Parts: sequence; C-alpha cells; structure tokens
Amino acid sequence: MFDNRNMKIGIYTFNITPGKSGGVEQYSSGLIEALVNYTSEDIIVFTNSKLAVKYSHLKKYNNFKIVIIPEYYKYINFAINNIYSRKLGMDHIFYALADIKYINKLTAIADIRNLIYAHKIDVLHVPVQTLPCYFWKIPTLITLHDLQQFHLPQYFTTYQIKSRNIFYKKSAEECTRVIVSFEHVKKDIINFYNILDNKIDVNRIGISGFDKESVKFDELVKKFEIPAGYMLYPAQTWEHKNHMNLLKAIDYINKKYNEMLFLVCTGKKNEFYSNIDKTIKELGIENQVLFTGFVSEEELNTLNDQASLVVIPTLYEAGSFPLLEAMAHKTPVICAKTTSLPETIGDDEYVFDPYSVEDIGEHIHKILNNPEVIDRNIRNSEKQIKRFQWNVTVSSFIRSYSKAIEEFNK
Repeated sequence: MFDNRNMKIGIYTFNITPGKSGGVEQYSSGLIEALVNYTSEDIIVFTNSKLAVKYSHLKKYNNFKIVIIPEYYKYINFAINNIYSRKLGMDHIFYALADIKYINKLTAIADIRNLIYAHKIDVLHVPVQTLPCYFWKIPTLITLHDLQQFHLPQYFTTYQIKSRNIFYKKSAEECTRVIVSFEHVKKDIINFYNILDNKIDVNRIGISGFDKESVKFDELVKKFEIPAGYMLYPAQTWEHKNHMNLLKAIDYINKKYNEMLFLVCTGKKNEFYSNIDKTIKELGIENQVLFTGFVSEEELNTLNDQASLVVIPTLYEAGSFPLLEAMAHKTPVICAKTTSLPETIGDDEYVFDPYSVEDIGEHIHKILNNPEVIDRNIRNSEKQIKRFQWNVTVSSFIRSYSKAIEEFNK
C-alpha cells in the first residue's frame, strides 16, 4: 500500500465497448485492478453493464465500487454530439449554455456530470482520449494514447482527422492533467496542441503477472486447427497494424529459404480485412495463415505460451500490450522500430524496419533458426518486463491524481 492521503477516485469507462476497444480496454482494466489491489484509495468505476462483468471479481474488495450508467445516457449524449459537434465541431458551446433554463432542462436527464457528482469523488480519470463532456466542477484527467493522425494521415478520413483534433485538443485543454504512456506522445501533444509541458505526466503502462487462467492447447488445436510451431500476431486488422508486410515476409521466407511458416493472427476483423484476405490469396499462402477473429483472454494466454515467435510489425504503437504479453510469457518476440516499441523491448537486435519485407523476413528467419538468439531474447524480456509491472507503475497514477486535486483547488 502507498502512503498517500486517502482519495475517492472515479474511473470513467462507460464508452468502452468490450472486445472492440483493443488496448484501451486492456489499459483501463489493468489500471483499475492495480488501483484496487495496490493502493488504499477508494475506487469507483462508472461504466456500462457489459464492461461491469469484467470488473465483478473486484467486488470482494472494500475499496471498490461499480456504478452502471444507464444506456440512455449514451444515446442522448450521442444525439447531442451529432447536433452540436458533428456538424459544428463545437460541442463545448452546448454545455456552456447549461445555465440557460430551457437548455438545462433538456440536458438534466442525461447530464453524466450530475450522476458522477452524486458520488462525491475527489478526482475523475477518463482513460481514453476525450472527456464525455466539459466544464467539470471536479478535477479531471484523460489518457491521451496517441496523435497517430499526424503521423499516418493516409489511414484516416478527413472527417476522422477533424473529429480527433477537435475532441482530443479540447479535452486536453479542458482537463486538469493529461496522462500519456510514453515520452513520444507527450512531445506530440506539446507540438501539435500547444499543451504545456508541465500539464502532461508520462505514466508507464503496466502488465499483471501471468498466473491467470488459460485453456488447454489441445482445445485450441481442435477449435482452430493450429499446427505446432506457429508464429503469433495479436492485433485488430487496422491498416497501420501492417499485416500486409508480415504476410509478404512469409512469402519472402517461402521463396528464399524454402521454409513454410504458419502465422496465427488474433483480434477483431474490421473493414480492412477484405484487403488482407485478397493479399493472402494473391500470395498463395492460404494454408499458412489463420485469422481467428477475437479470442478470449484465456485463449490468448495459451496462444502466447505455445507460440514459437510473436511478431509485432505495426507502423505506429502508443504502447503495445501484445509485446508486453509476449515478454511476460517468455515467448521469443521481435517488433518494429517505431514509436514506443524499441523503448519497450530495449534491444536493437530484436527490432526491424516495418516497411521492409526483407528485413522482417530476415529477422524472423534468424530468430527461428538460432537457439542462442532465442535464449538472449528471452533473457532480455525477463529484464525489460520488470519496468512494466502495474504494482510498480500504479504509484505514478496516484501522484497524477494528487497533483490534479492540488492544482484544481488552488
């Protein structure tokens, strides 16, 4: 336990959809569990009914409480955003009009702020990029995970870029403090949004121990027809996740080394998957690739344990839980030399150029055919993963909450 004064901390995860929010869901769930397990603070989670199930195991702790927000809050606020922000790009003006009586009556039934105020919390952390609304009477923090739209604009529509920059920037300006996971994100926020350096805290992401439940590998073999000796890449099929070059690297290895490797990809299949499927067929590697879609945490634990190699070829990553999980499972892992990944893995021997099919292929071939490299890789992971443990990193979040309260009350 930490010796900070007792706080009543609210965590807002109402807008996170289980199984569809990727690393944001992992981040928020891991943080909540760490706050409950490793601090003496009172934690109140404001969430939806589906996500509440994931927190049910924490109900046994005296310092934990769940508040389920009714679904109609989402629909009314969605309508408000569409009327006042999707068209105008200035939803904060709507909330500024809350003092006008007829506007106040309209918003009263769906003002999430009033619901949260009723629980007398000291501080509210929204572990996603945007506040649900503005003009709070309590200190607030957001976690701004990335400003990827400035680095890879080709993967976003004009509307998506505009929307991100309106809401991300406004939320960063309005909240009391901003939390990021890596220094490169902090630099982006300063450079692109002109947010002051001393308002942003770099709080490293964490990962829990892996004594968690798993399933028998035989069950997965039967379910998915997975062969022994497979590679693993857990990621939704967003274009920047760079499945394309990984698939081409498999084809490169086929042709240069006459090695028929098998790749398992987990994660939600989104709209870009049709392009991936087309590439698989064009390369003629249908028998070497399996996209499972979303798998449970227990199934992913087993897949990590049994994989010969985990490959993370993404073109941008604010913080990679798949990389951390592979390291924690002591599974050999290599990754792209982009954003947070080299800092996380901590050794240039295991990073590659994600834009070079040849470089990806050569790194895969080298590690799979060299037991000494595998041993070094695992020892490196054992060393680096110590920096990313929730029981260590959670104290930085407590400091951020304390600073937010102190600054708000000045």
